[in-house]
Amino acid sequence: MDQNDKGTARKVFSETLQKLRADRNLTQKQLAEILETSTSSVAMWESAKRETDFETLCRIADIFDVTIDYLLGRVSNEQHNKKLVMENGEVVGYLVLY
Repeated sequence: MDQNDKGTARKVFSETLQKLRADRNLTQKQLAEILETSTSSVAMWESAKRETDFETLCRIADIFDVTIDYLLGRVSNEQHNKKLVMENGEVVGYLVLY
């Protein structure tokens, strides 16, 4: 991925995160508390000034019930048919059906 693609993905992620958060009536502070991070980190992600780490990206996808592909603009549809993958009574992942 070249720098231009990286910048585009960051911009798409920032816009998508803002939309998802606003659609669910969450403040940046509330999302930060859920993610156990700082409000300034959320603000930096939403202004495309900083990237999140992979673990946090996965948590954001889980919180908003979307795929990482959706967060990064690789697919345009927020809703996918998901099948939970359970192991010993715990969710260990999702099988996404397109």
